[in-house]
Order: sequence, then structure tokens, then C-alpha cells
Amino acid sequence: MPRKKKQAKKTGSPSARRAKPAAPAEQTGFGLPSDELERALLTGESRGLLEDYFGSDNYNRLRDLARDASTRPVRGGPRVLILPGIMGSTLAKKGLLGIEDILWINPVEIALGKLTSLKLNGAASPYHAAGAILLAYLKLKLRLRINGFDADFFPYDWRRSLEDLGADLANKIRQEPASRVSLVAHSMGGLVARMALPEAGEKVARLIMLGTPNYGSFAPVQVIRATYDVVQKIAILDLRHSAEELSGEVFNTFPGLYQMLPSPEKFSAINLYEADAWPAEGPQPRADLLGKVKAVVDRLAPADSRFFLIAGINRDTVVGLRMNAGEFAYDVSPDGDGTVPLAFAQLVNIPPQQIYYVEEGHGNLPNNGAVESAVADLLSSGTTSALPNQRPVSRRPSRIVSEKRLKEMALLTAGAGQLGTADYRHLLDAVAAPPRAEQGIETSAVSTDAAVIERRPGAVSLSPQLQNLTIGHRRQRRLQLTLAHGSITDVDSQAYVLGVFRNVAPSGAAMAIDQRLDGAITEFTARRMFSGDVGTVFTVPVGRNPLSADMVLFAGLGSFDRFNADVQQLVAENVIRVLARSRIDDFATILIGAGSGQSVTAVLQNLLIGFFRGLKDADPRHRFRSITICEADRARFAEMKAEVYRLAGTSLFEEVDLDLDEIEAPASEPQPARALVPGPEPAYMIVRQESQTADRLHYSVSVLGSGMKAAVVTARQDFDQSKFASLLNKFDAAVGSNSNSKDVQSFGRQFSEMILPVEIRTIL
Repeated sequence: MPRKKKQAKKTGSPSARRAKPAAPAEQTGFGLPSDELERALLTGESRGLLEDYFGSDNYNRLRDLARDASTRPVRGGPRVLILPGIMGSTLAKKGLLGIEDILWINPVEIALGKLTSLKLNGAASPYHAAGAILLAYLKLKLRLRINGFDADFFPYDWRRSLEDLGADLANKIRQEPASRVSLVAHSMGGLVARMALPEAGEKVARLIMLGTPNYGSFAPVQVIRATYDVVQKIAILDLRHSAEELSGEVFNTFPGLYQMLPSPEKFSAINLYEADAWPAEGPQPRADLLGKVKAVVDRLAPADSRFFLIAGINRDTVVGLRMNAGEFAYDVSPDGDGTVPLAFAQLVNIPPQQIYYVEEGHGNLPNNGAVESAVADLLSSGTTSALPNQRPVSRRPSRIVSEKRLKEMALLTAGAGQLGTADYRHLLDAVAAPPRAEQGIETSAVSTDAAVIERRPGAVSLSPQLQNLTIGHRRQRRLQLTLAHGSITDVDSQAYVLGVFRNVAPSGAAMAIDQRLDGAITEFTARRMFSGDVGTVFTVPVGRNPLSADMVLFAGLGSFDRFNADVQQLVAENVIRVLARSRIDDFATILIGAGSGQSVTAVLQNLLIGFFRGLKDADPRHRFRSITICEADRARFAEMKAEVYRLAGTSLFEEVDLDLDEIEAPASEPQPARALVPGPEPAYMIVRQESQTADRLHYSVSVLGSGMKAAVVTARQDFDQSKFASLLNKFDAAVGSNSNSKDVQSFGRQFSEMILPVEIRTIL
């Protein structure tokens, strides 16, 4: 039985003041496998559970990114493997029925004291790497996929020796069908990559390291000594073990941790490879594991022209230590990312022009928007302007911090006393942190144009009512932006603008307008007069029909399985070009594309980016004056209003004097239905072959339906043609005149499981 945690001796200490948290609820996102979390993010399942896991804001942004990434075929694109850092891969064992039983990092299991099951005592461990911790790494993967890279994770068991992990990675690279593979490696992942390089050889095209401790770090010292931030947070959650017990019985059994101790090449004041050099009191390192470190790290591949480094800087970092009164005292300075000192990251022989700097913490590096952009650039061209080659200057002084003070600082972390759901997301902040809220503009499903939008002076705060509010700095262009709560058919404007997918019958706002046009839209659609191709614009004159506009413009959105941020911006740009060139100076529209499952935030950003891009080129004399955006749903209208306020304070509007207004569109008298009353809205499916080998077919399946939580879902499947033929032969032999419905249903299930991706089966 694990020992119970000792009572704190000092009643005034933080550990004595805090109450132990209650065990977390059993059903959490932390207990789900990574692939299930990704699938639920795409399909819209289990929204509440995923919002608890990712956080509400991050859930919406990641959902937009996941939907956008699913529209980009990356099969055949440059192959990229993403290696998480230490503690950045989930650890699980096979449970009943082969279900993954996740222990790291699962607050339920940790609270029950099960973390001791992870210790390595020489015997084979039942636990293995089950996936990447998506809080920290999913956004990077999705951003790379949106940029055309065939990116996937290479999770690994970070407890094990670099020697073993490097061999696993080299084997994975050799098995990759792609001729070249690039590696993006965070923290310890960079060391795993370096260990794999001698065996992987020239098949590795580039290695981009994010905060890799190439000469070690003092964080492993703190973990072994139970003073590290993560260890202290985990101990608060664990109802049975203290931080000292976890360090002394669990963490100090991990060879991978020892192999990231400071290298004597960079730190020689104390020989940390010798057990006698450590303090006599408190948790101790294991002499046998210390003795094996040098032989392993000496095998790490040296840098060559394929190496790139992105280093965090100007975060308080332990850069040295000394013995003081029988315990370690740590030298803290801003020369690092909070975990890895800059000097310990800068591997010799990496050219200076291939080292980039960012003012960011170690755990946040993969989720930093500028870092993500830089990684995509470096993978593509080997250079980037997203980050500087010169390190930012810091004037903060260095200081010395005792082990006792480090523990107190960790225990005083915001929220550590309660450890609610939000705190679980931040247990690993020092090594694997979720996206920060202020990075929202970077994480939305928007293309490169939107990624550069920044907050600017003069940003406004949300007020109860928009009434002729002007935001600007006397720029040349003046624009009236009106938000209308109500139906577009009740708004007075020169033109209405709607979007239409190819081969999809108009619905929603288009159906309301169709009623006023005596069924003309239904007729034109049936006659295929709306092509729906991306960028096309079809104009329908209103004439004497009862609408408050002179014309209705239908903008082609293309195929729904290829609809993404780039398409949305192009559509908006083309619409504004047609109107501006036609001397039409105002129009009303809706949140075009929201029916595909995109969030209000992403739709609004993409439309405005496209509108402004088109106006800049097509309206040089600034004749265009007004846009009205309509939304009938009260909650979505409030969300749109808040987002307009936020965007008004960003660089998106820096060349525009913006007049903001808000109206309640008066509901008009219902018009008698002069067209056929529509039946239930149909669902649509698109199947695309993406590649084929001798015996396998790779294809994508996309479904569009009105009743789904995520309106467009795209997933991919590998199809074994020989197995399908075998099942088809069995079906032909078994199903005849004497067959019953149960036989047909059984084969139907087998066919669907073989042919349809699990995401599509889930929503159907």
C-alpha cells in the first residue's frame, strides 16, 4: 500500500493551508485516447467533455482548425513527424477488450495514487506511449496540415532511455513510404531525433528543434529533488503520495530523465553524474542510472546543415546551481525559456542563421503562433521571417533561489489549492502547455493573412448597444458596418449576397429569399444554372418581387468537402469586386459558410479579410460605403457582435475608419408560399479517391447535413481491395432467396466498417 502523505510541520506553510482536492469526476477528456479526442473534435461529439479538456475558447478554435485541415488533402505532401517533449506523450496500458487505460496524464488515475505504476524497476512495463498530449501539440499539427504537410505525431515513452527511443524512431522513419521525412521536435524530442539520425541517415530532410536541451537542463535535477513545478502540482492532485515520495519512488527511476541532466561541457561546478555530489537529505538519484548517462549522450548525433533551432528566451530559468547549507541553491536568470538555458539549447555547429529566438516559455513553444509559422516556413524553404535571428535583450537581474523557496513558489501557483478542471489543463504548463487565450487570432481557422492580425491601440470594449460608434484614426477609407438581428429579407439594401455549394440545394436564408422570388432559386438550382464553382458569382434581379433589394448575388463556394478559410476569403473578395466595379455601394449578407460547421469567429474573420482585400484593389476611389451582416439567432448574433468589437481593435481595421451600428430588423408580414413547401433537408456525401496502390485504395468521405453538430465532416480511409472482394463473394454466396433481414444487416455492418471511416459512421 502506498504511504499516506505526511502532515506539514509548519502550520503557516502553503502545504498546511491548502485542503486536499476531491477526486475528479470519472468521465474526462484526459482519459480518452488521442485519436478519439481528434475524432470527436471533428464530428462535434461530446462537446461538453471536450470543452472541459481543451477549454471553451480553445475548443472552438481547434474545432475550426480541425475542420479546415480535414478539407486539405495532404496525401503525397511533404512528410513531417512531430515529436513531443518530455511528459508530452500519454502513457497507457491495454485494458479490458483492448481499450487503452490512460494513466499519464489522467487526473482520475493520479488522484487515486496510481502514478507509482509508472516506475521502472528493470522489469518490462505494461505502459506504453499511446499518443501526444493534444492540449500542447494538436494546434501545431493542424496548422502544418493546413499548410499542406502530411504531419503526424511520433509519441514515445519518455521514461525510457534515449538509446531505445532513438532506435524506435529510426525504425519508424525507415518504414515511412515517403522518400524524405522531416522532424519537428520539442524539448526531449530533439534528443530522440538526434539519437535516431545515425541509423535514419539521409532520409531525414530537416530537423527543427523547439527548445531542445542539447546540453541538458536543470529541470531533471529539480524533478529528482521534488522541487520542480510539475512534480509539486501532481503531488497536490495525488491523494496518497507526497512530492518527495513521487520523486523518490517514481520519477527517479526513469533513464530518460537522467540523460537530460546538465552536460559537463556546459556545467562543471558540480559533477551531477556522481551520486555523492548530491545533497544527503531529501530525494536521491540512483547511482546506477547516473553511471550510464555519459555513454548514452556521447552517441547523440552532432549538428549538420539539416539542423534548425527555435529557442525561447527572457523567461526566468535555472542556469546553474551550487551547494548551500546541505541543499541545492539555484541560479536563476532570464537567459532561457523557463526550463532550458539558452546556452544549453545552442548546439555547436548549428549555423547562426539557422537559430531563431522567441520570447516564450518552454511548454508554450509548440502553441506559439509565430513559432508555428516559422516551423512551416523552415520546412518549406529553410528560412523564415516570422522570428528573429538576434536574441531579444533583457535587463532583468539574476538571483539565487533555494530549494525550499522553489517548493513554496510552486505551491503558490494560481489555482493550485483547488485543482478544478481548468487547473488539470495546466498541470504540465512548464513542459507542455495549452494555447493561451491571447493567441486566439493565431489559432482560428484562418489563412496566413489572418495570422498577422495583431491588437492595436484604440481597441474597444464591449458595450450593451452599438449606436453609430466610430472607430478609427482618420484613415482614407470610411466604412459603415451594421449588424442586423433578424432575417436578411427584412433588411433594406441594394443587394443581398448568399453562398451556394456546388450540387447542394439552397437552404436557410436562401430558402427564405426563394419564397419571395416565387421559387426562382429552386428552379434555377434544378436547371443547374448555379454552378457553385469556387469564385463564381451569379446575379438574380429582384424586379417586382417583394424584396427590399435590387438583386441577389449567389457566390459559388465550391464543393463542401473543400470549403476552408482560403476559399471563404476568395469568395468574399470576388463578391466585393463585382459590387464595387458595378458601382453598388452597399449590400447585406449573412455569415456565409457558417453552415459548414465553422465558428462565428472564423467565418467573420475570413469574410472581412476577403472584403477588405477586394476593396483595396477594386475600389481605389473609396466609393463603397456599407456592409450589413444579418443573423437571426440571438446567441449567434451576440457572438458576432462581440467578435466585431474584438476585431475592431486589431490591425485588420488599421486602414479603415469604421462606423459600427446595430439594428433590430423589423419582422415583415409572412409572405404566402408560392413555391412548393420544401421537405426535410437532405444529407449529402462526397467520396474522393486520393491515391491507389496495387492492393489498397486511399479515399476521403465527406458528409454535409443540417442536423449534425458539425455540419461538414471529412474523414479518410484506407481500403483493402482484396478483403473487400472476399467479403463481397461471401455476401453473394450467403444472401439469396432463403436469406433473412438479419443476414443482410450483418453484412451491412461489415461493409460499413470496412468502407466508411469511423467519423462518418459516428455521425450517420
